[in-house]
Amino acid sequence: MAPLGFVLEGEGVRVGVALDLGHATTLVVERLRGCHVLFVESNHDDLMLQAGPYPWQLKQRIGGEWGTSATSTTATLLARVADDECRAVILAHLSERNNTPALARSAASSALASAGRKRYEMRVAEARRPSVPLTL
Repeated sequence: MAPLGFVLEGEGVRVGVALDLGHATTLVVERLRGCHVLFVESNHDDLMLQAGPYPWQLKQRIGGEWGTSATSTTATLLARVADDECRAVILAHLSERNNTPALARSAASSALASAGRKRYEMRVAEARRPSVPLTL
């Protein structure tokens, strides 16, 4: 689980990708601002992780500062980076045991609405099925 983040830009479209961050640094926030598409991990719900079946050490690794991104962490990140340029948010790498698409979508949507962001398409990527292409 090494952190992965990058921005692809071409033909006037910027796509930001952030996976396995655990937390978002100032540099991550700076680089993701202005992206038209944000593909971000929303791995686990903190409460589901703590109540779930994993051993304590694994829970600590997943939920730690250098683990995977919780829905609450992703929501906060999106509220900070999704500006008027953002047209689509794709939530990715959801845990099958410690999250649900509804929880991830709800947390992200609430944070974006609180930040005044209303014009974007939101999707939850499925682990074993390709997504329908975005039209920007």
